[in-house]
Amino acid sequence: MLSFPRLSLLSLATSSFFLTVQASGHARDTNSGIFTWFVDGLGACGITNTATDNIVALNIPQWDSGSHCFQTITLSYGGKTAQAQITDQCGNCASGSLDLSHGLFQDLIGDPEEIGTVSGSWSFAGSSTTTTSSSTSQYTPPSTTQAPTSTSTPPPSTTSSTTPTSTSTSQSTFSTTSSSSSSTSTTG
Repeated sequence: MLSFPRLSLLSLATSSFFLTVQASGHARDTNSGIFTWFVDGLGACGITNTATDNIVALNIPQWDSGSHCFQTITLSYGGKTAQAQITDQCGNCASGSLDLSHGLFQDLIGDPEEIGTVSGSWSFAGSSTTTTSSSTSQYTPPSTTQAPTSTSTPPPSTTSSTTPTSTSTSQSTFSTTSSSSSSTSTTG
């Protein structure tokens, strides 16, 4: 019977350890703040938003130069959850706070015009890292000015060809004549 309580204590200590790790990991990933709503338009991530899009504007302290553009987050309010995409930045929002599209606010919380602002929580969807981490790809907003481009046209190339005007052929014939002479002498 002594081994049973030890096993239970070990099991309890192990379970307690894992619950502590999970709770602290969850607390790091969850952000709490004020949820407000905004009118749609061109977002800081470079796309035009509509009132029916499930999108949010991320507060400037967590904006991180736009590195969170198009990331999905999970929002929680009053026992309900919804997913949305970050497509804009909220200049008036404190750290942890979000600006929600009209439609997202309506679906998750209620009538934006009647309610105004609420306290809620959110986290990066599928993320097990802290909210200060950056993604592997970074969005770069389009440039508002475009540098002039210059093109140069190379001068036309000139080619020259030589065409013979006359052709002459000369032949030389050499003849060789050989002569032989024979002489016979007799001595006597």
